[in-house]
Amino acid sequence: MKEKLPAAHRSGALTAVFPEKNRHDMVNVPEEVKNDLRVVFADEFSEVMGIALKEGILTSRHEMV
Repeated sequence: MKEKLPAAHRSGALTAVFPEKNRHDMVNVPEEVKNDLRVVFADEFSEVMGIALKEGILTSRHEMV
């Protein structure tokens, strides 16, 4: 996560979804990224789909697909 979240942040992502088992890796993520990027943890793929469908699939801070 310490590489993936900063990359998502730089690309303009607003939300990132990771497996619940990776939650402990958040300690390695820079504070700026934690403050600017919404990170959601999910146990099952159905949770990921629910997040994507509820919020829409955002490609950047300015564009929605």
